[in-house]
Amino acid sequence: ALPILVEVELKNTRRELGELEKLSSKKDTNNILAWQKLFCEILKYVFNDISTATLDSDYMPIVDGIEARLLSSASLKVATRLSYILSLFQAKDIKETSIKHVDFVFFDSPKDKNLDNDKYERFLELLSSSLSGQVFITGSITEKESYLGLFNDEDFLPELSESCKLLQPQN
Repeated sequence: ALPILVEVELKNTRRELGELEKLSSKKDTNNILAWQKLFCEILKYVFNDISTATLDSDYMPIVDGIEARLLSSASLKVATRLSYILSLFQAKDIKETSIKHVDFVFFDSPKDKNLDNDKYERFLELLSSSLSGQVFITGSITEKESYLGLFNDEDFLPELSESCKLLQPQN
C-alpha cells in the first residue's frame, strides 16, 4: 500500500491532468472551428456558386456535401485547394486562436490550374489581405498584370532565368 500522502498527491495530479486535457481539447476544438469557418468564408468568396464548405473528421474539404477529390468542376477543385491552403496560412492571424505557422506559403502557378479569371482575382484579393507572413506565387511574367493592382512593385522578385536565380551560390 502507498503512503496516504503519496495517494493524495497522485489523486491531485490526476485531477490537474484531467483539467489540462479538457482545456487543451477545448483550445484545439476552437482552433479547428475558427480555421473551418475561415476556409468556408474564403472558398465562398473565391467561388461564390457554392452554399456550404466544411471539413470532415480528417480535416479534408467537403463542398456542398461532396468530398473535394470527387468534385466534377476542375475550377472548383482548384479554388478549394487554394482556399484550404490560404485558410491554413491566414488562420494564424485570428486573435481568438493559438495556431502556429511557419509564416510563409508557396503557390506554384495557381493561374495555370484551370481557375477562372474572376475567381483567381478574388483569390489574389484575399491573398493580398494577409496580415503577416510571406507569400510566394510562381508564374509567367505575363501574369504580372493580374498582380499590379493588388501588390506593390517591391513585392515582386526579379524575373528568374538561368542567369538570374533566386538562390545564388556563395563565392
